[in-house]
Amino acid sequence: MQKINPKKILFIKLGAGGKWEKECIEESQTIRIEYDEVNHNSCLKGEWEDVYNSFINIPETRDFVASSHTNQV
Repeated sequence: MQKINPKKILFIKLGAGGKWEKECIEESQTIRIEYDEVNHNSCLKGEWEDVYNSFINIPETRDFVASSHTNQV
């Protein structure tokens, strides 16, 4: 694995209980965040309103929660 020298490090949880940590870090060098509600292609295209709508359409989801999840994605 190539070593890097980051200037800033942020924590990201790789699945519930970290279940994707090993695969993401040691095998595929990907980030798997497990937002199954969201269309991956919407994210790739930067269609953030569609991503937001994926969350706000979940029953009882409040606006600020949908915004927070959208920002995390």
